[in-house]
Amino acid sequence: MSYLFYLGDYTDQKSNVDAPEAEGIYSFSLSDQGRIDEAPRLLVKTMSPSYFAQSADRRFLYTVEEPTTGAKGAYSVYECQPDHSLKRVSMQTAPGDGLCHISLSPDRKFILGICYMDGTVQVLPLSED
Repeated sequence: MSYLFYLGDYTDQKSNVDAPEAEGIYSFSLSDQGRIDEAPRLLVKTMSPSYFAQSADRRFLYTVEEPTTGAKGAYSVYECQPDHSLKRVSMQTAPGDGLCHISLSPDRKFILGICYMDGTVQVLPLSED
């Protein structure tokens, strides 16, 4: 059995290690024995996807884009495709500073976001689709 993981990184920072620069959201598969079945592959080029939440039915991936350059952060919603690719269906700029966390309400009707710079908690309604 394999498990699919999504991986994000800061895309607007130069790394101190000898590694390729991050470009967005990646996926990789891990076997139940702990082996990587599929090397990480780039799914979406986007700005600093630093935190994820997934819908209970695994149809949608909710992300925080957390640029470190002073730009505003954003929430993005991606539809998970059968081939494990992602299709962006929505994006909204965050009103606060330092967007760094995303979670779904227990009833899955709201996205909750946290901004560490101004200490705000944001609640955004989710549509049915």
